[in-house]
Amino acid sequence: MSLGPIVGRRATRVPSTLRASSSAAGDKRRPRESLLRRNLAPLSPPTPPPSGTQYSPLTVSLVKGVGRLLGYNFVRSKAIKVTGDLYDRAAMRAQAEAHFWYKECALPASFQTWFQLTNLHMFLLLSRFRALPAEEAREYTQELVNHFFIDTESRMRERFGVQTSRLVKGYMKDLHLQHRGSIVAYEEGLATDDVRLSGAIWRNVWGGGWGVIGGVKRKMPLFDRTKQAPDASEDGAPELAVDKEAPALAVSEPDEDSAARAELLFPQHLERVTRWLRREVYRLGHLPNDVVLDGDVRTRGTGP
Repeated sequence: MSLGPIVGRRATRVPSTLRASSSAAGDKRRPRESLLRRNLAPLSPPTPPPSGTQYSPLTVSLVKGVGRLLGYNFVRSKAIKVTGDLYDRAAMRAQAEAHFWYKECALPASFQTWFQLTNLHMFLLLSRFRALPAEEAREYTQELVNHFFIDTESRMRERFGVQTSRLVKGYMKDLHLQHRGSIVAYEEGLATDDVRLSGAIWRNVWGGGWGVIGGVKRKMPLFDRTKQAPDASEDGAPELAVDKEAPALAVSEPDEDSAARAELLFPQHLERVTRWLRREVYRLGHLPNDVVLDGDVRTRGTGP
């Protein structure tokens, strides 16, 4: 199984393997590339391909030395650009793999789902960055996290309709704690066994339930207390913030049969995600540092 690692040639094939368990006759799915181009614009322009011109080590050293005297930080400048590209790919995964997460796993198209799925791919990058030299590891890690939370706040306001500043500020603090806690839990799982790793994925992605997951909610509009609020649930909870640009299959309410099927297949789905996570960590760990620093972490060849 693969959930489409950080996007790439293998990534366009692998999700079909992951979704093999949902092989209902006549099930037609949208091509992934067209889905990405239509619904998600990159958050930053792509990094240009490396120049074919080869410069001598002396020239490179002189240019870097002059740049440092002028106050330029080449590592940080490159980190900002490269991690922007990597983050764009990670942020697209929830929608690129919408059929698996929203249809087969029956997760809601909520802000919390998007955040945790993106955070899962972020973990892969962060774990690899820690193996880089000290300065590069620090800069790449910090810039990737910056991209993540800048986009998180933007999506919360624009795509999920949470506009109240007080709510946004409170949610951002909570999401920061979620991010840090999940990274520690994933690391513990990788260092121990699949039981703990699966537990970490279950708690964060599935919210510790069987597809019943909460998330960021919009504040209900003011209403007459003598009347029922149009968007209030029975317990008076705020309306769940749903992604405005999510595919139709994610927004539609699952019927009883699909919900029951998602519960029955939940152990299989969790096992697949766990195995995929370990494989990706192993693959990224064997990429040369120069390749990672250039942001070329795409998978090559056929899927498993």
